[in-house]
Amino acid sequence: MKHIILLGLFFCITTTSLNAQTGIGTTTPHASAKLDVTSTTKGFLPPRMTATERGSIPTPAAGLMVYQTDGTSGLYYYNGSAWVYIINNSVNIATRVTDSWTVPTGASTQSFTVDAGSYVMWVYATIPNGIIAWNATVSVTNTNVPALGFQYAYNYTGGGTPIQLTTLPSQILGTAGSISTSTPALSNSNTFRFGITNNSGSTQTIYYGYIKL
Repeated sequence: MKHIILLGLFFCITTTSLNAQTGIGTTTPHASAKLDVTSTTKGFLPPRMTATERGSIPTPAAGLMVYQTDGTSGLYYYNGSAWVYIINNSVNIATRVTDSWTVPTGASTQSFTVDAGSYVMWVYATIPNGIIAWNATVSVTNTNVPALGFQYAYNYTGGGTPIQLTTLPSQILGTAGSISTSTPALSNSNTFRFGITNNSGSTQTIYYGYIKL
């Protein structure tokens, strides 16, 4: 009988512990928080790691947050599809997204999609005997209104044509190797598509990103 009472008490304590809020530095954690860290002399320190270590996290959960110690250092969180860098300055708060495409040999189309807003965007790759670069500053209203802004693209093919941009986003006026200030153009879309030809003989990594201002 004594063992039954003790076993029941154990399960009661365990259940209460699992369902209650947890407080660090406080005995009265807020009811809306599962974990409430309270202090007037210390801060919260998230995991710190390099960009390579961050990129090696298997199947990150949306909302996962780390502090990157190299490159563009700072707080990053995973939004469900890409790591987002939060820039905080005295003027505004911007979000930075960086990611990459694995481009097969031959011709392919790569793209990324953004929400409404003003952006600085880029695409670049450097491989032996080949460089591609694209930059744009655009304002996106919605999928029914073409983007406004300008774009610049550059192909370096000093060693033949190992990799090159063949088409640029059609909602912004511009051609490879030139700068163009645009008016509403051909496509109404918040998806920016790039035609890329890869004649290097192997798959290549091409980096892209954008900052929402």
